[in-house]
This record gives sequence, structure tokens and C-alpha cells, in this order.
Amino acid sequence: MEDLNQEYGPGVAPTTMERLENEAAAQAGLGVSPGGAPCIDYPEIPSEEPFPVECLPTEAQAMIAEVERVTFAPQKLVAVQALAWLAASLGKGVISKTGETKTFPNLFVLGISGTGTGKSESARHLGKPFESFAFDLVQKWNQETKPKTDTRLKEIALRMKVLDREASNAGGYGTDRSEVERLQGEQEELKGKKPPQLTVEDATQEALTDAFNSFDGSLLSYSTDAGKVISNLLGRYTDKTAGDKLREDTAFLKSYSVETFSVQRVKGPSVVLEPCLS
Repeated sequence: MEDLNQEYGPGVAPTTMERLENEAAAQAGLGVSPGGAPCIDYPEIPSEEPFPVECLPTEAQAMIAEVERVTFAPQKLVAVQALAWLAASLGKGVISKTGETKTFPNLFVLGISGTGTGKSESARHLGKPFESFAFDLVQKWNQETKPKTDTRLKEIALRMKVLDREASNAGGYGTDRSEVERLQGEQEELKGKKPPQLTVEDATQEALTDAFNSFDGSLLSYSTDAGKVISNLLGRYTDKTAGDKLREDTAFLKSYSVETFSVQRVKGPSVVLEPCLS
């Protein structure tokens, strides 16, 4: 229309303008309505299938309905997130076996939704029980496990001093050598203990290994935007001097199929037995 006005001027007669519109519509392959306006055939938008929430346990249905009501997030988005949190909560607590194949109820979920649809807010509500449990585990570790660990490390250090002094006077450890080696091994193990970690986001393969071994081998890789997670999988932290970045998906693949894996380090390999990642 703007082009027509520029070419013929705003004073062109209505009948002439209508004829020109019809010609332009014909050239564009559009039909013309009885009133003369171009007809555009828009593609039919398929109706969305509702999420089968009724297949979930009653408690899960109630949780999804309430979060949907409070956040105004789409039901599908809330339901998918709820499944992910439930899978992470089960962890290695449920095992199904097909022959010799062992399977945990872990899920890999990637929910896609537009900006402002309630992704973060719904995730915050759904994940609150899980995150509260994780917080309580860390609190208990700090209040009970860490003080005992620190006390034991002090006892080992004192005993090592006694053994060193005796060895110095006797010109060698003698039969105490086995005790020294045992204490050194225990000391290294205790120093490596870390508080339980149940969730990760921006983590290297080494950090994932530590997180797996900090609790029972169960872990949740969780992000409301997933950008860093995907970037890490594509090799964000790998050595780029050799050219193309190398994918770092071993921990994800192995933990999905419940396969033991190890990560090589300077001090030796770190092994994760039967990992479970959601």
C-alpha cells in the first residue's frame, strides 16, 4: 500500500486502488475475498495435547496443580519439571532390573519455554523439598561429621609425631613402618572428605566426580537456563591448544547407563561406582 501511494499519490480513486490491490494480490499468489481484500491462507496451528498428569501419583498431581495455580506457568512445563525433581529425589533408592541390566529411575529432561512463562519460579517451588533435604545434609555434616574428622586428623598428627621421634632415636621405624603407612592412608582419606553435594550446574568432569563421591553416587545436574551445562558438555573446559574442543560427556553417559568410570588426576584416578545422574 505504501508503494502504491508513493506511485499514484494519496488522491487515487478508490476503485483504482482496489483494482491495483487485486492485481498485487494476484501477482503474490493470493486469493481475493468478495470485498476485494487479499485472502491469506494461514497454516493451521495444531492444538496442544494435554500432559497426562492423571497418570502420576495423587500427591504429584496436587503439587503440579498448585504450582501451576500460583505461578501461572503452563501445565506441561510444571509437569516436566516435577518429573525431573521426583527422579532426582528417588536417586539410587529404586532399582529395576532386566536380566543383569540395572536401571535407576533417573531422567534427562530439557524443558523449553518462552521468556516470562514461569520457568524459574515454578522450578523454585518444585525443588524446595529436595533443596531443603540437601541443606539439612550439609548442616548435619558440618555439625557432626566435620568435628569428628578434624579430631581424628589431630590424633593422627600427634601419633605421627610420636612415631617420628621414636624412629629418630632408634635410627629407623622398624616394625612401626606398617602403622605409619596405615596412618598416612587414613589421613589422606580424611582430608579428601567433603560435605555431601546433591546438585551441580557449572561443573567440570573432575568436579562431577567429587560430587558423586561426596554422598552415595546420586547427583542432580540442574539449571534453569542450561546454558553452562550444555557449554560444558561441548568442551568448555577442555584443552583448546590442540584445535577443536573435545566433548566432556563421559560422566553424563556413564551415569545414565549406570557404568563405573574414572577420571585421571595427578594424584591418581578418581573412581565413581554405579553413578546415578538426573
